[in-house]
Amino acid sequence: MNDEDLDRGVRLALVPAMQPTGELRRRVLGQLAEAGSSPEGSRRAGRPLMALGFALAAAAAVVAVQVLPGGSTGGTRAYAAGVLHDAAVVAASQDGAAPEGDQFVFTETMAAAPARSGSTTTVLTRIWRSADGASDGLVWTQVPNAQGRTQVPLPGCRDGKARSWLPDGQLSATADRACVAEPGFAAQLPANASAMTDYVRSLGPDVFAQVVTLLSTSYLTGPMRAALFDALAGLPDLHVIERVDDSAGRSGVAVYQGESQAALALIFDPATKQLLGWQVVGSASVQLRSTAILRQAVVDTAGQLP
Repeated sequence: MNDEDLDRGVRLALVPAMQPTGELRRRVLGQLAEAGSSPEGSRRAGRPLMALGFALAAAAAVVAVQVLPGGSTGGTRAYAAGVLHDAAVVAASQDGAAPEGDQFVFTETMAAAPARSGSTTTVLTRIWRSADGASDGLVWTQVPNAQGRTQVPLPGCRDGKARSWLPDGQLSATADRACVAEPGFAAQLPANASAMTDYVRSLGPDVFAQVVTLLSTSYLTGPMRAALFDALAGLPDLHVIERVDDSAGRSGVAVYQGESQAALALIFDPATKQLLGWQVVGSASVQLRSTAILRQAVVDTAGQLP
C-alpha cells in the first residue's frame, strides 16, 4: 500500500459509496463554491500502514441489511415532506455559530455489517476535520475482532501542498504532494430556504447522494441544516419507511427519493426529529450500507473529545 492507496482508503472511509466518491465530492464542493493531484513520490508502506489500510477498508465496506416490511416502500410524499419540515424546525433551534478556521469538526459514527459467522461486526470511526482544511486532522477507527484500533493523521492542505504519509502512517516532515483544501465546515452553504432550494435544485438527479456526502464530510450550523431539510422537503417523488433500525440499534423513520431498490435515505428519530444517520434502503435480499451518527461537535484540537 502506497501513499496514493492510503489517500484513497481514507476517502472511502469518510464518505458514503453510492457513486465514485472522489467525483461526487468534487461536484459538491464545486457547486458550493459557485453558490457563494495526483500524490507525488509514492512510498511502499510497511506493516503498520497496511494494518491501517485494512481497517479503513473495513470501515468503507460496511453494509447492513434493510428489510422493508411486506415489501412496501412506506408512506406518501406529504408524510416524507412533513418529517423533513419537522427536522428543519428542530435544526433551526440548534447552534448557529460557525467554527473558527483553526478549530476542528469532530464526528463519531458507527457502521454495522453481518459477519460470515452470522453475527454483526461494527466499526466505530472518529474523525477530526480541520474547519478551514489547512490544519492536520485525524481519523481513528475501531474494528472489533479484526485490526483493533488504528489511527492516521489527515493532512491539511496549505498553499496547494499537503504532507505525504510515511510507511508508519505518520506524516513526512519534508515530502509533500499536491492537494485541494477540503474544509470541515461548509462556510459557503446558504442558511436561508430560498437560496438553499436553488442549491439543492442545482445538484441534479442524485440529490440525496450528494446531500449525504455533504453531511458526511462537512459541519453545518443549525440554520444551514434547517434550510437544507426544508429544501429537500420540496423535492418530488419523496417516500417514507416508517420503521428502520440504524447501525447503533436506534429506531428511526427513513426518507428517500425515487425508487427503493437502491435509494439513499436519511434517518430521523421519530420523536425528536434529530438526524440519526443514513443508509441505502432496498429489498430484503440485498446487503447495503448504513451509517449512524453518534456525536458531532466543534473542538479546539485534533484528538480532543467533546
